[in-house]
Amino acid sequence: MINNLHKAQWFFQKSFCGPSLKRYINLSQTSLDVLAKFRMALTSNNKKTSYSENLSLKKKADMLRPLLHAERYVSGFGLQIGEIHTVIYNNHPYRAFPVLLMDSVPWYLQIYIHTLTVTSKNRENKPSYIHYQPAKDRHRPHFVEMLIQLPPHSMTEIRVQFERALLKWTEYTPDPNHGFYVGSSVVSALVPSMVAMNPNFTLDQPLFSSFVPVKEESSYFVRVYTEPLLVNLPTPDFSMPYNVICLTCTVVAVGYGSFYNLLTRTFQLDEPSPPLAKRLANLIRRLRGVPQLA
Repeated sequence: MINNLHKAQWFFQKSFCGPSLKRYINLSQTSLDVLAKFRMALTSNNKKTSYSENLSLKKKADMLRPLLHAERYVSGFGLQIGEIHTVIYNNHPYRAFPVLLMDSVPWYLQIYIHTLTVTSKNRENKPSYIHYQPAKDRHRPHFVEMLIQLPPHSMTEIRVQFERALLKWTEYTPDPNHGFYVGSSVVSALVPSMVAMNPNFTLDQPLFSSFVPVKEESSYFVRVYTEPLLVNLPTPDFSMPYNVICLTCTVVAVGYGSFYNLLTRTFQLDEPSPPLAKRLANLIRRLRGVPQLA
């Protein structure tokens, strides 16, 4: 793109030749439009006054999107059933080419392979080759490999449903509420290196004809990785062991304390105290030196 803009500068320099030619290019940062402005200042020989003419050309330039790119996300609600969506884009205007999709899903996401669907332009796109290796719990993940033909200028979506498994409490990560990461899908393909466009499209604006290639060369190998997924699994209450320990210790302490007190307590007979009149009589007899009453 920068080289083409330099060519545009050279074109205007040849068209409006002069020692006082000033030219600059302003690239808009807020849009995808390429705006080229060339200012020509003409100075009179016998006057110091000058005037300028602004010549602006605006070229609507499409965003330079890659011919092949992919993305992936998870849909669904709850913590039981979900669905994995893998979207592959073919931005080539007229050529279709095959891609090889490889995906590895952990064993705790139990895939329902019979729900696998591939659609392109709202139509079913049956893969020409499918290899599926089911997972084995706590030993190996699911492995899916498909060869899909992408139509030109299309969006192909691959969907498959899964069910979340319940892990053992020792298999959870230190931060289980954050979720579990699922690795990226890998898309491999031979993508055309250049897009051949019709030269008639640039007749109205010959200045920008060099922006669009007019030859089609050989393909090149591309490998694209999608985003990793973050999936939430059913998570137990990890504070429950602490609550159970506290409750158990409290019950044992109260029950064992009462039982131990009951077994080790000694019982004695409590003699009744004499009445008040008898105690007063004994006090008087003690003062007189007379033996007390029994």
